[in-house]
Amino acid sequence: GENTWLRSLPNSFLAFHWPRLDKDQLISVKILSSRPGYWSGGFIIEKIDSFHLNVRGAEGDSMFLRVETLIKDATYFLVITDADAFPPPFRIDNFSEVPITYFQTGTQCVYLRSVVRPHCSVAYAWDEPTMKPHLTCMAPGGVSATYNLNELREGAKLTYENFIYIAFTGTFQNLESSAGSPCDMKDGTTAAAAGAVSLTGGVCLDPGAVECQQLVLDVVEGTKVQLARKQLGKRSQLWRMTSTG
Repeated sequence: GENTWLRSLPNSFLAFHWPRLDKDQLISVKILSSRPGYWSGGFIIEKIDSFHLNVRGAEGDSMFLRVETLIKDATYFLVITDADAFPPPFRIDNFSEVPITYFQTGTQCVYLRSVVRPHCSVAYAWDEPTMKPHLTCMAPGGVSATYNLNELREGAKLTYENFIYIAFTGTFQNLESSAGSPCDMKDGTTAAAAGAVSLTGGVCLDPGAVECQQLVLDVVEGTKVQLARKQLGKRSQLWRMTSTG
C-alpha cells in the first residue's frame, strides 16, 4: 500500500525507516512519470556499495540509475543519481544474423526480457541485484544458454536453427543490364519482346530461360521431392542443416 513507500522529488532528501519488519529489508525504486513503469528489483542498503540499477519503463525499456550506499554516524545514506555520466556495467554485442532474447537468469516477468537485434549492441545492468550474476540468452527456436558475467572466459555455444534452400545455382543466373534499358537476350531479342520481367536495377528474369528459373527442392505430397520455383518463406522448401548433413 501507499503507506509502505515514499515519494522523493529531484534534488531532495528525506528520512526513511523500515515500515514493516516482517518483510525482507530491501529497497525498490520506481520512476514516477507520465507513463509510470515497474518497481525495480530489491537491493540491500546495510552494505557500503555502488552499482547500476536497471529500472523498467511501461514498455519494458531500461533506464539506469546509479545507487551509492554510504554510512556516517551510524546512519546509512542512500544516494540515487542519473547514470548518464558512468559507463554501463555490461554491453551485449550480437554479431549473429538473428535476434537474441536475453534476461537475468531466474527472473520470471516477461517485461524483464529484452531483445538485441542482429549486428547491434545494447547496454545492460542487473534487474535483480540480489540474484546471481547470470545472464540467459535465447536464440530463435527456444535454444538457450546461461553465462556467468563475473567470469571472463568463453561460454557455451549458442546455436539456432538455420533453415536453408537447396538450390540449383545454375538457375539463379539473372541477366543483368544497365538500369532503364531493356535486357538483350541470347538470340538478340530484347527482354520486353520476349516477355521478361524487368526488376529494379536492370535485372531481368526471362520466364523461358532455364538460368532464370530460380529452382529449389520442394517437398510435396508427404515425401515426394521435386524442383519448383523458389517461394520466400514456403515451409515445404526449407531444409534444416544438422551436424550430419
